[in-house]
Amino acid sequence: MATAMFEKPGSAWGPESIFAAQTVSLLCGGHIGGGFGWTLALVCIAGLALVGWKVSYGRTRIMADLPTSRVASAAQGYVELHGQALWHEGQRMIAPKSRFNCVWYRFLVEEKKGKNWRKVESGVSDETFILRDASGDCVVDPEGAEVLTSSKRTWFSEPYRITEWLIRPNDSVYALGAFTSIDPADPNANAKADTAALLAEWKRDRRKLLERFDSNGDGEIDMQEWERARAAAAAEVRGTQVAVQKLPQLHVMRKPKDGRAYMLSNMDPNGLIRRYKLWTMAQFGILCVAAGLAAFSAVKMHWL
Repeated sequence: MATAMFEKPGSAWGPESIFAAQTVSLLCGGHIGGGFGWTLALVCIAGLALVGWKVSYGRTRIMADLPTSRVASAAQGYVELHGQALWHEGQRMIAPKSRFNCVWYRFLVEEKKGKNWRKVESGVSDETFILRDASGDCVVDPEGAEVLTSSKRTWFSEPYRITEWLIRPNDSVYALGAFTSIDPADPNANAKADTAALLAEWKRDRRKLLERFDSNGDGEIDMQEWERARAAAAAEVRGTQVAVQKLPQLHVMRKPKDGRAYMLSNMDPNGLIRRYKLWTMAQFGILCVAAGLAAFSAVKMHWL
Protein backbone atom coordinates (compact mmCIF):
# COMPACT_ATOMS: atom_id res chain seq x y z
CA MET A 1 0.00 0.00 0.00
CA ALA A 2 1.00 3.58 -0.43
CA THR A 3 2.54 5.27 2.56
CA ALA A 4 1.01 8.40 4.01
CA MET A 5 2.21 10.93 6.50
CA PHE A 6 0.17 13.65 8.09
CA GLU A 7 -0.37 15.52 11.31
CA LYS A 8 -3.20 16.74 13.41
CA PRO A 9 -3.70 20.49 13.59
CA GLY A 10 -1.25 22.08 15.95
CA SER A 11 1.48 19.46 15.62
CA ALA A 12 4.89 20.16 14.13
CA TRP A 13 5.17 20.08 10.37
CA GLY A 14 6.47 16.91 8.78
CA PRO A 15 8.51 16.68 5.55
CA GLU A 16 5.56 15.87 3.31
CA SER A 17 3.62 18.85 4.64
CA ILE A 18 6.60 21.09 3.98
CA PHE A 19 7.00 19.71 0.46
CA ALA A 20 3.30 20.40 -0.17
CA ALA A 21 3.79 24.00 1.00
CA GLN A 22 6.77 24.33 -1.35
CA THR A 23 4.63 23.13 -4.25
CA VAL A 24 1.96 25.70 -3.38
CA SER A 25 4.65 28.41 -3.27
CA LEU A 26 5.84 27.40 -6.73
CA LEU A 27 2.29 27.52 -8.11
CA CYS A 28 1.69 30.92 -6.52
CA GLY A 29 4.91 32.21 -8.08
CA GLY A 30 3.74 31.05 -11.49
CA HIS A 31 0.35 32.68 -10.91
CA ILE A 32 1.90 36.03 -9.95
CA GLY A 33 4.38 35.78 -12.80
CA GLY A 34 7.30 38.00 -13.67
CA GLY A 35 10.62 38.30 -11.89
CA PHE A 36 9.00 39.42 -8.66
CA GLY A 37 6.62 36.43 -8.47
CA TRP A 38 9.30 33.85 -9.18
CA THR A 39 11.82 35.45 -6.82
CA LEU A 40 9.26 35.57 -4.02
CA ALA A 41 8.34 31.93 -4.64
CA LEU A 42 11.99 30.86 -4.60
CA VAL A 43 12.63 32.69 -1.33
CA CYS A 44 9.61 30.96 0.24
CA ILE A 45 10.74 27.57 -1.07
CA ALA A 46 14.25 28.11 0.28
CA GLY A 47 12.90 29.10 3.69
CA LEU A 48 10.64 26.06 3.81
CA ALA A 49 13.54 23.86 2.70
CA LEU A 50 15.62 25.11 5.61
CA VAL A 51 12.80 24.18 8.00
CA GLY A 52 12.32 20.84 6.24
CA TRP A 53 16.04 20.06 6.42
CA LYS A 54 16.14 20.83 10.16
CA VAL A 55 13.00 18.75 10.86
CA SER A 56 14.18 15.75 8.83
CA TYR A 57 17.71 15.83 10.20
CA GLY A 58 16.39 16.15 13.73
CA ARG A 59 14.06 13.19 13.28
CA THR A 60 16.91 11.11 11.82
CA ARG A 61 19.27 11.85 14.72
CA ILE A 62 16.62 11.24 17.41
CA MET A 63 15.51 7.91 15.97
CA ALA A 64 19.05 6.71 15.30
CA ASP A 65 20.48 7.73 18.66
CA LEU A 66 17.63 6.92 21.07
CA PRO A 67 17.55 3.24 22.11
CA THR A 68 14.25 1.39 22.23
CA SER A 69 12.97 1.07 25.81
CA ARG A 70 10.84 -1.63 27.38
CA VAL A 71 7.56 -0.45 28.85
CA ALA A 72 8.17 -1.92 32.32
CA SER A 73 11.65 -0.41 32.70
CA ALA A 74 11.45 2.77 30.60
CA ALA A 75 12.82 5.93 32.20
CA GLN A 76 10.45 8.79 32.89
CA GLY A 77 10.78 11.31 30.07
CA TYR A 78 11.45 11.16 26.34
CA VAL A 79 11.60 7.55 25.14
CA GLU A 80 11.13 5.28 22.15
CA LEU A 81 8.83 2.23 22.39
CA HIS A 82 8.07 -0.56 19.94
CA GLY A 83 5.20 -2.99 20.45
CA GLN A 84 1.79 -4.20 19.33
CA ALA A 85 -1.26 -1.92 18.97
CA LEU A 86 -4.31 -3.18 20.87
CA TRP A 87 -7.71 -1.98 22.00
CA HIS A 88 -8.41 -1.36 25.66
CA GLU A 89 -10.29 -4.23 27.25
CA GLY A 90 -13.93 -3.90 26.28
CA GLN A 91 -13.17 -1.27 23.65
CA ARG A 92 -13.74 -1.49 19.92
CA MET A 93 -13.13 1.29 17.41
CA ILE A 94 -14.48 1.28 13.86
CA ALA A 95 -13.26 3.65 11.15
CA PRO A 96 -16.23 5.89 10.24
CA LYS A 97 -15.90 5.60 6.46
CA SER A 98 -14.54 2.12 5.67
CA ARG A 99 -16.03 0.49 8.82
CA PHE A 100 -12.74 -1.35 9.34
CA ASN A 101 -11.52 -2.20 12.83
CA CYS A 102 -8.80 0.19 14.00
CA VAL A 103 -7.14 1.73 17.05
CA TRP A 104 -6.64 5.06 15.25
CA TYR A 105 -7.99 6.68 12.08
CA ARG A 106 -8.01 9.81 10.01
CA PHE A 107 -10.25 10.46 7.01
CA LEU A 108 -10.63 13.12 4.34
CA VAL A 109 -13.65 13.60 2.08
CA GLU A 110 -13.21 15.80 -1.00
CA GLU A 111 -15.73 16.89 -3.62
CA LYS A 112 -14.91 17.36 -7.31
CA LYS A 113 -15.36 20.97 -8.40
CA GLY A 114 -14.35 21.35 -12.02
CA LYS A 115 -10.76 20.13 -12.24
CA ASN A 116 -10.08 20.52 -8.54
CA TRP A 117 -10.95 18.67 -5.36
CA ARG A 118 -12.36 20.64 -2.41
CA LYS A 119 -12.35 19.34 1.16
CA VAL A 120 -15.86 18.92 2.54
CA GLU A 121 -15.24 16.79 5.63
CA SER A 122 -12.36 15.43 7.67
CA GLY A 123 -11.83 13.80 11.02
CA VAL A 124 -9.26 12.15 13.22
CA SER A 125 -9.62 9.94 16.28
CA ASP A 126 -8.26 11.03 19.65
CA GLU A 127 -9.10 7.95 21.74
CA THR A 128 -6.23 6.22 23.49
CA PHE A 129 -5.06 2.69 22.69
CA ILE A 130 -2.61 0.17 24.11
CA LEU A 131 0.98 -0.41 23.01
CA ARG A 132 2.08 -3.79 24.36
CA ASP A 133 5.60 -5.20 24.39
CA ALA A 134 6.97 -8.29 26.14
CA SER A 135 7.30 -6.39 29.44
CA GLY A 136 3.93 -4.67 29.74
CA ASP A 137 1.34 -2.21 28.43
CA CYS A 138 1.51 1.51 27.76
CA VAL A 139 -1.53 3.72 27.11
CA VAL A 140 -0.89 5.84 24.01
CA ASP A 141 -2.64 9.20 23.69
CA PRO A 142 -2.49 10.15 19.96
CA GLU A 143 -3.47 13.79 20.56
CA GLY A 144 -0.97 16.02 18.72
CA ALA A 145 1.06 13.13 17.27
CA GLU A 146 2.72 13.08 13.86
CA VAL A 147 1.40 9.81 12.46
CA LEU A 148 2.99 7.77 9.70
CA THR A 149 1.03 4.79 8.51
CA SER A 150 1.28 2.26 5.70
CA SER A 151 -2.48 1.65 5.91
CA LYS A 152 -3.96 4.13 3.45
CA ARG A 153 -7.03 3.58 1.27
CA THR A 154 -8.68 5.88 -1.30
CA TRP A 155 -11.99 5.24 -3.07
CA PHE A 156 -14.58 7.21 -5.00
CA SER A 157 -18.29 7.75 -4.47
CA GLU A 158 -19.37 10.36 -6.99
CA PRO A 159 -18.84 13.23 -6.66
CA TYR A 160 -16.62 12.48 -3.66
CA ARG A 161 -13.12 11.12 -3.14
CA ILE A 162 -12.62 9.50 0.26
CA THR A 163 -9.19 8.84 1.75
CA GLU A 164 -8.66 7.02 5.03
CA TRP A 165 -5.54 6.30 7.07
CA LEU A 166 -5.56 3.65 9.80
CA ILE A 167 -3.56 1.95 12.51
CA ARG A 168 -5.13 -1.48 12.89
CA PRO A 169 -5.36 -3.76 15.93
CA ASN A 170 -2.28 -6.01 16.19
CA ASP A 171 -0.18 -3.68 13.99
CA SER A 172 3.43 -3.33 15.04
CA VAL A 173 3.67 0.24 16.38
CA TYR A 174 6.64 2.53 16.90
CA ALA A 175 6.13 5.41 19.35
CA LEU A 176 8.41 8.31 20.25
CA GLY A 177 7.25 10.73 22.91
CA ALA A 178 6.90 11.64 26.59
CA PHE A 179 6.60 8.58 28.82
CA THR A 180 5.06 8.81 32.29
CA SER A 181 4.32 6.14 34.88
CA ILE A 182 1.40 6.85 37.20
CA ASP A 183 1.08 5.13 40.57
CA PRO A 184 -2.40 3.66 41.09
CA ALA A 185 -2.63 5.25 44.52
CA ASP A 186 -0.82 7.99 46.39
CA PRO A 187 1.07 6.34 49.28
CA ASN A 188 0.42 9.50 51.29
CA ALA A 189 -3.32 9.39 50.67
CA ASN A 190 -5.25 11.20 53.42
CA ALA A 191 -7.40 8.50 54.95
CA LYS A 192 -8.95 10.97 57.38
CA ALA A 193 -10.16 13.26 54.58
CA ASP A 194 -11.45 10.29 52.58
CA THR A 195 -13.34 9.02 55.61
CA ALA A 196 -14.92 12.44 56.19
CA ALA A 197 -15.95 12.62 52.52
CA LEU A 198 -17.56 9.18 52.70
CA LEU A 199 -19.44 10.10 55.87
CA ALA A 200 -20.71 13.28 54.21
CA GLU A 201 -21.96 11.18 51.31
CA TRP A 202 -23.80 8.83 53.70
CA LYS A 203 -25.39 11.76 55.54
CA ARG A 204 -27.00 12.96 52.29
CA ASP A 205 -29.18 9.81 52.35
CA ARG A 206 -30.56 10.01 55.89
CA ARG A 207 -32.98 7.11 55.48
CA LYS A 208 -30.22 4.65 54.60
CA LEU A 209 -27.99 6.07 57.31
CA LEU A 210 -30.69 5.43 59.92
CA GLU A 211 -31.42 1.94 58.58
CA ARG A 212 -27.78 1.06 58.90
CA PHE A 213 -26.69 2.69 62.17
CA ASP A 214 -29.82 3.65 64.23
CA SER A 215 -29.60 0.60 66.46
CA ASN A 216 -32.12 1.82 69.10
CA GLY A 217 -34.70 2.88 66.50
CA ASP A 218 -35.32 6.40 67.89
CA GLY A 219 -34.95 8.05 64.50
CA GLU A 220 -31.73 9.81 65.48
CA ILE A 221 -28.01 9.03 65.24
CA ASP A 222 -26.56 9.46 68.74
CA MET A 223 -22.85 9.79 69.59
CA GLN A 224 -22.29 6.06 70.02
CA GLU A 225 -24.05 5.26 66.75
CA TRP A 226 -22.11 7.98 64.97
CA GLU A 227 -18.82 6.48 66.18
CA ARG A 228 -19.94 3.16 64.72
CA ALA A 229 -20.64 4.90 61.40
CA ARG A 230 -17.22 6.60 61.51
CA ALA A 231 -15.50 3.26 62.17
CA ALA A 232 -17.40 1.63 59.28
CA ALA A 233 -16.43 4.47 56.92
CA ALA A 234 -12.77 4.26 57.97
CA ALA A 235 -12.77 0.50 57.37
CA GLU A 236 -14.32 0.97 53.92
CA VAL A 237 -11.71 3.61 53.01
CA ARG A 238 -8.86 1.36 54.14
CA GLY A 239 -10.23 -1.53 52.09
CA THR A 240 -10.54 0.66 49.00
CA GLN A 241 -6.99 1.99 49.36
CA VAL A 242 -5.56 -1.51 49.76
CA ALA A 243 -7.42 -2.71 46.66
CA VAL A 244 -6.28 0.27 44.61
CA GLN A 245 -2.64 -0.08 45.68
CA LYS A 246 -2.67 -3.64 44.31
CA LEU A 247 -3.46 -2.37 40.82
CA PRO A 248 -0.55 -2.38 38.35
CA GLN A 249 1.28 0.85 37.58
CA LEU A 250 -0.21 2.78 34.66
CA HIS A 251 2.21 3.81 31.87
CA VAL A 252 1.21 6.60 29.49
CA MET A 253 2.79 8.10 26.37
CA ARG A 254 1.70 11.53 25.16
CA LYS A 255 2.92 14.63 23.35
CA PRO A 256 6.01 16.20 25.01
CA LYS A 257 5.38 19.59 26.57
CA ASP A 258 8.80 20.88 25.47
CA GLY A 259 7.95 20.76 21.76
CA ARG A 260 10.03 17.72 20.85
CA ALA A 261 8.75 15.36 18.18
CA TYR A 262 5.82 13.10 19.02
CA MET A 263 5.60 10.28 16.47
CA LEU A 264 3.45 7.19 16.01
CA SER A 265 3.87 4.73 13.15
CA ASN A 266 3.05 1.19 12.08
CA MET A 267 6.09 1.20 9.78
CA ASP A 268 9.48 -0.42 10.41
CA PRO A 269 11.69 1.97 12.46
CA ASN A 270 14.74 1.32 10.25
CA GLY A 271 12.65 2.19 7.22
CA LEU A 272 11.56 5.40 8.93
CA ILE A 273 15.19 6.39 9.53
CA ARG A 274 16.02 5.78 5.86
CA ARG A 275 12.97 7.80 4.90
CA TYR A 276 14.04 10.78 6.97
CA LYS A 277 17.61 10.56 5.65
CA LEU A 278 16.25 10.84 2.09
CA TRP A 279 14.10 13.81 3.08
CA THR A 280 17.11 15.45 4.71
CA MET A 281 19.15 15.17 1.52
CA ALA A 282 16.22 16.23 -0.66
CA GLN A 283 15.46 19.35 1.37
CA PHE A 284 19.14 20.31 1.49
CA GLY A 285 19.28 20.03 -2.29
CA ILE A 286 16.09 22.10 -2.67
CA LEU A 287 17.53 24.70 -0.29
CA CYS A 288 20.74 25.07 -2.31
CA VAL A 289 18.96 25.26 -5.67
CA ALA A 290 16.17 27.61 -4.53
CA ALA A 291 18.53 29.93 -2.67
CA GLY A 292 20.90 30.06 -5.65
CA LEU A 293 18.12 30.80 -8.12
CA ALA A 294 16.58 33.40 -5.80
CA ALA A 295 19.93 35.18 -5.49
CA PHE A 296 20.47 35.06 -9.26
CA SER A 297 16.98 36.44 -9.86
CA ALA A 298 17.50 39.21 -7.30
CA VAL A 299 20.79 40.22 -8.92
CA LYS A 300 19.17 40.19 -12.34
CA MET A 301 16.44 42.51 -11.02
CA HIS A 302 19.11 44.71 -9.36
CA TRP A 303 17.85 43.91 -5.86
CA LEU A 304 21.32 42.84 -4.72
